[in-house]
Amino acid sequence: MPDPDADTSGWATPTQELARLVSHALPGPVREWDLRVSSLERARDKSSVTVVLDCESRHGAKQLWELTLPGDAEDDHLTRSALVTTLRANIEEWWDTRDREPLVAARGRRLG
Repeated sequence: MPDPDADTSGWATPTQELARLVSHALPGPVREWDLRVSSLERARDKSSVTVVLDCESRHGAKQLWELTLPGDAEDDHLTRSALVTTLRANIEEWWDTRDREPLVAARGRRLG
């Protein structure tokens, strides 16, 4: 059976649905923190993607972060699954290295 989104541009997906798909792809129980994308918006010039993350630790602590990921007009060719994988990888990289890499840390700011 063919992949239903093989020919679908990821950015043609409504942002609420894309946020849900990215959240579903983020690992939760393996980590100390569960990360959920509450909103996702692409800049008009396609230069960045702003993601709001709701984060909750296994111990009940909560954090809210706004993350600005680099984007590119070349991302238009990505299928939905490729875009979800790319966004997820960028979010995970930021989360895992934000305390050690100043350039990566600068992409995010804590909202609460």
